[in-house]
Amino acid sequence: MSVRRLRYVPLALALVAATACGGGDDDGGDAASDTGGSEPHVLGFSSDLSGAFAGASNGNLAGMQAYFERVNAEGGVDGHPVELDIRDDRLDVQVGSADIRDLAEQGVPVVLGNTSSVVWATTANLAEELEVPQIALAAVDGMVYPPRPYLYRNLMSARQAAEGELRFALETAETDAPRIAAIRYESAGTDDWETALEEAMGEAGLEPLVASERFPAASTDVAPAASAVVGANPDWVLATLNDPQAPLVMDALRNRGYTGPVVNWTGSSEAVIDAVDDPEFYVLRDIVPFDQPGGAPLLEDAEAAGVEGDLNDYSSNGYLAAKVVVEALRACGYPCDGPGMETALVEVGGIDTAGMAGPGFGDVNDESHLLTSTVSIWNRAEGEAQSAMVGDWFEPTVDGLR
Repeated sequence: MSVRRLRYVPLALALVAATACGGGDDDGGDAASDTGGSEPHVLGFSSDLSGAFAGASNGNLAGMQAYFERVNAEGGVDGHPVELDIRDDRLDVQVGSADIRDLAEQGVPVVLGNTSSVVWATTANLAEELEVPQIALAAVDGMVYPPRPYLYRNLMSARQAAEGELRFALETAETDAPRIAAIRYESAGTDDWETALEEAMGEAGLEPLVASERFPAASTDVAPAASAVVGANPDWVLATLNDPQAPLVMDALRNRGYTGPVVNWTGSSEAVIDAVDDPEFYVLRDIVPFDQPGGAPLLEDAEAAGVEGDLNDYSSNGYLAAKVVVEALRACGYPCDGPGMETALVEVGGIDTAGMAGPGFGDVNDESHLLTSTVSIWNRAEGEAQSAMVGDWFEPTVDGLR
């Protein structure tokens, strides 16, 4: 009984599929044959699998599938295999809302996925109403600050990103009061990031940003924003740039005379680092990517599950979130419902990430519903073929720096 993938499946057919998957005796040689036909833990997954956020969603999903298949191959969770009832919201709020309500009615104990804040800003409000936890990748700080019941996030928050970038700059700068500029694309998530950055600079006793520039998310014309940043003569540039934007902005900054370091959030893949090809370009990560040596457990399990082709920057987040959920299922027992999962998530108290994330991953509590509690800085030194971590994992906070 393997992790199943359902797309646009009518409810009646979904119920038939669930019944068929529960049979157990004619599964042949599939991964869950060791479970002896026990009833499965059926979990929900809802995200944009075919629209603008399909890349991130499918990568996140592939990481989850890789870990759940591994668990099934080892006999499931205390003998119960794990299945995913997967829905594609197509970046449509109405579709996403209907899917999550339907999943709740089917009795899933948790809904994973939700990569886009376009949808999650609405569907997150269903979590407490339906009493089914949601663990999302979406970038909306207002959903987790302060923590809300039944809402969790398996990607660093904008606040964590802002404070992590600033902490690295302050601990590395040659002066106690570096001149800092910001550049980003426009979105609700990057608005949160800039607000958090300004607040953190105030807490650290720094002067305000010497420049704060942004450009439309779909624009390739970054020259005006880059010119304004360079004109402010910063010592450091902190950024939120996605994969295609990072090389454009770096070229624009360098061509206009800026020679200092740039620290970036969101666009942090090896492909971005390769494209930028600059030893003063740093990226912030909350996990180790699958294509780094530390990501070997994910890559091996993804190859065994046949999903390695979908792996990307968000797959490690999905893989580790799946591990948290499995530990919560062990604590919850069978059958596990939404309220039981809500209680069990707090009982997990962090997981062994096998080096794929820093300490405390998954340690949620009444004060934080963020699975990530530490971050790291990476860059590729001149002459090296791959990026490497700079220093160690650290808590993304400016407390105690000034």
